[in-house]
Amino acid sequence: GTAGPYCMAVSGDNVYIGGFFNTVGSVSANNVARWNGTTWSAMGTGANDAVYAMACIGSTVYAGGFFSTIGGVAAQRIGQWNGSAWSAVGAGVNNSVRAMAASGSNLYIGGYFNTGDGSPGNYAARWNGSAWSALGTGLNGIINALVVNGSNVYVGGSFTTAGGGAANRVALWNGSTWSALGTGVNGTVDHLAVVGSNLYAVGGFTTAGGSPAAGFARWNGSAWSTMSTNTTQPSCLTVNGTDLYAGVVTAGGQAANYFARWDGSAWSIPGGRGLNAAVNALAISGTDVYASGY
Repeated sequence: GTAGPYCMAVSGDNVYIGGFFNTVGSVSANNVARWNGTTWSAMGTGANDAVYAMACIGSTVYAGGFFSTIGGVAAQRIGQWNGSAWSAVGAGVNNSVRAMAASGSNLYIGGYFNTGDGSPGNYAARWNGSAWSALGTGLNGIINALVVNGSNVYVGGSFTTAGGGAANRVALWNGSTWSALGTGVNGTVDHLAVVGSNLYAVGGFTTAGGSPAAGFARWNGSAWSTMSTNTTQPSCLTVNGTDLYAGVVTAGGQAANYFARWDGSAWSIPGGRGLNAAVNALAISGTDVYASGY
């Protein structure tokens, strides 16, 4: 893939990045690195291939991607960092991990893996700290995005069924069963974010719930609506309280320069100006917003 950072995670004062790189700042670091607020550091010897997703549970940092070793330890597509060393997360999965999110002591992952290759679930799985489990019968296609809101796990990708029922590219796991979000969208979902009762979806679709929505839409719990009026398709999303931050070129008709904030009713441009090229990932730490990209 293209070199660069693909994902970020925050724990306390530490910001972790993953991607496809071998240096950060002036430090050698293979595909994962840590920023402590002052300096960059490597995380052991890093991963032997790309890292696409990261999440933190307490002081444990999880990284998922296409690697087979991390920190010199065999780890199938997912590893955990305890602050000083990497270790495998059970037997892992046998194809790429593309998304992950934590809720309490549970880590949820999604990607290209399925039970046919010996993985614990069909494109989605849960790690409870000691063992892997499937999320029902899972999906029939890949997951690119996964977010958690309480006991609800939302996934987006290129699938058309969830738990055996029709679910077009976006679905909800409530802890026991899968359900569709209306008629879903007509193309791949690449990013998701939850703000209150609203789920925001971004991807290669042109309709949501059957109505025009050029790659950016909102599900309010009962119906889809477009977010793409006078707003370009975001490259990434993150949430801070009731605010949604997005990597967008234009937001509500305003030049955003790859960074804008949506408060639920209107767009604003923090600082009045953004970045000079696309953002791949955004993360929140207290009152700070971190961005990584090109």
